[in-house]
Amino acid sequence: MLNLPSTRYLLFGSTGRLGSLCADLVTARGIPFGNLQRNGDLVFAGSGIGNLDRGTAAPGRYTVIDASVDYSSLERMEAHEDTKLAFLESLNARGDLGGLLAFSSGVVEFDDAAIKTEWHRRYKRLKLRLEGFARDLSCPAYCPRLFVVIGPYSFKAATTGWVDVIRQVCAGARVGMAMPNEPRSWVAETFLSEELSRYFDAPGEVRRTTPLNGTFCLGEIARFVAEQQNRPVVIEPRDVTGWLSVPYVSRAMPVKAREYSLEHVLAPLVAAHVASLRP
Repeated sequence: MLNLPSTRYLLFGSTGRLGSLCADLVTARGIPFGNLQRNGDLVFAGSGIGNLDRGTAAPGRYTVIDASVDYSSLERMEAHEDTKLAFLESLNARGDLGGLLAFSSGVVEFDDAAIKTEWHRRYKRLKLRLEGFARDLSCPAYCPRLFVVIGPYSFKAATTGWVDVIRQVCAGARVGMAMPNEPRSWVAETFLSEELSRYFDAPGEVRRTTPLNGTFCLGEIARFVAEQQNRPVVIEPRDVTGWLSVPYVSRAMPVKAREYSLEHVLAPLVAAHVASLRP
């Protein structure tokens, strides 16, 4: 268990979907945690204990949960990742990094030749660098590769195409989407939560590099939502090319069970969204 009395937890990106999920997992264990503020300040128990941009932190041991990403521009994203890594390296160099949970991406599983945008190629390099750093640490570290994440935190964040599809179908009988039959790998938030919980509770154990529950396509989600409402749906394909020249499907084996089926995960999300639309 990582909850050591002398260890401070720091959570970067606490308001995002992954950060919110991690915050709930840590809170459920009765572990207090500090946050990274937008101005770079590190705050724990209401007091400033350092600044990320200056690479400073008060003496002590830290477990860092990094769920933050700056998507405002490629340059700012790279600068943010550089700053975080320099901070982690400084903690590690002085022997104060007690653990690290960070998130990689499925993009690292694809050759550059299959990646059609410079943004995603550079994003891949950032994630590979993060994985290498985590792999070389002597303290417990977990850096899972995430493909599409499906669950209530991600639905609330509304940053992925499947959320838009659900909302479109609930709003009318026609839905537009690019590549409706293109398969994509996905993981349920409940399954991801279990994987992260194993890290918190038994950090020394071997964990899945790529947590997966299967594949889906956007057209499949549109048809499922329409069936839930007992009405037809017309899918209008959009002429938009993806960032990959091959399907976004992992080589890892998925863990399949009823509670991790696409239908089981989507049903409560659709029902809750439909209920929110009622006057």
